Amino acid sequence: MKDGKDTVGVVLGYSRKQFLQAELPGAVNMLRATPFSHWPFLIGTAGKALANYVPPPADDAYYINNIAVSTEARGQGYGTRLLAHVMGEARSQGYRSLELDVTHVNDGAIRFYKRNGFAIVSESGSTELFDRYQLPVLKRMRLLLADKAEMSLDNSGVPTSTTVVKDVTGLYPVQVDEVYAPGTIEQLQQMLQITDKPLSIGGGRFSMGGQTAFPGTLHIDMRGLNRVIDFKPEKRSIRVEAGIRWKQIQDRINAYGLAIKIMQTYANFTVGGSLSVNCHGRYVGLGPVILAVGSIDLILHDGKLVRASPRRNKKMFYATIGGYGAIGIIVAAELDLAENRRIERIRQKLPIEQYQRYFAESVREDAAAVFHNADMIPPKFSKVSAVTGQQVAPVKNCSCSKNTCSGSSPRCLEDIFGASTYTNHYYTCATR
Repeated sequence: MKDGKDTVGVVLGYSRKQFLQAELPGAVNMLRATPFSHWPFLIGTAGKALANYVPPPADDAYYINNIAVSTEARGQGYGTRLLAHVMGEARSQGYRSLELDVTHVNDGAIRFYKRNGFAIVSESGSTELFDRYQLPVLKRMRLLLADKAEMSLDNSGVPTSTTVVKDVTGLYPVQVDEVYAPGTIEQLQQMLQITDKPLSIGGGRFSMGGQTAFPGTLHIDMRGLNRVIDFKPEKRSIRVEAGIRWKQIQDRINAYGLAIKIMQTYANFTVGGSLSVNCHGRYVGLGPVILAVGSIDLILHDGKLVRASPRRNKKMFYATIGGYGAIGIIVAAELDLAENRRIERIRQKLPIEQYQRYFAESVREDAAAVFHNADMIPPKFSKVSAVTGQQVAPVKNCSCSKNTCSGSSPRCLEDIFGASTYTNHYYTCATR
């Protein structure tokens, strides 16, 4: 940044890819600059100390290595203007966040970045490293740049950490010791390797009754781990990070004529949360979500990353899904997909004593029945409203979209089971 002819501020930064590419050349240059007699110490003792000392930034983050304002220009707002310029440039290039590290003793810098919207999301290093090698604890700070609709927000709509964790109802606020929102799996591993605090884990925070968090814990907010890792339409398979919500997966796979094979009723839950309770949906003839999981990646208490499946580490696989986080933190999962089928909503109101026979004859034995649920009708609860999602044959010349349906005498039916939940078609077509 210049003021007239004078340079008043500079920024050095790079992407995750550039960060990783620079590691090897940086290590080689360090060896070249170090006397040969010191190599064993550098490679052995110092190398171990420095391992993961500066964890890689998130995939979609621009990492600020250094930002500096000349001594003569300080206190005149150049730092804020320089940071605003970096934010604009990063956003224009498609980055979703800025990340940087601040030493734990630099209180002034921490206050400056917090005033500009940054939040502390993790720490690296330790007091032992500081005492033995004078390596300070680094506080990783992050600023979200994405549009509000794309951000991972808390339930108050705030894109920063808070030490009061609430479920979606807001009825059970819990004061935790700290909230940590990792941007990468590596960052979460690093945190678990250095912390000795008890943990609680949260995703969409739809578990009501106080299960989302526990007082005095380090609360892991998983919503930043929300990326699609690998998608194979031809194999009907997708691997995702556990903080992603089901509706985000459906948005990705819709164009391929695919749908999620098994999930729960609502689409706002995170995959990790759903797997942790082994949820089920309203499918006819299908069981809980575990039956559509190819494998999971989980981090154990010591930061070790383990892959488990029905064939590999199978005891851990079956203990983790439905284990409410007791075994480890689910960070990724491979999920089975299915053909996206068109359905029609059929509703039947009947006396409760007739429901069992109705279900046996009209639902269980009907191969076209995809979803079903029945609710008792208040206030007497003597009748039920039975709703079935029934597969229908495609309508010729019918084109459905979110708001319109066109073709030869079709009508569009809103999928209240949740096109946002069970199928990716928000509206379905059927003949009149």
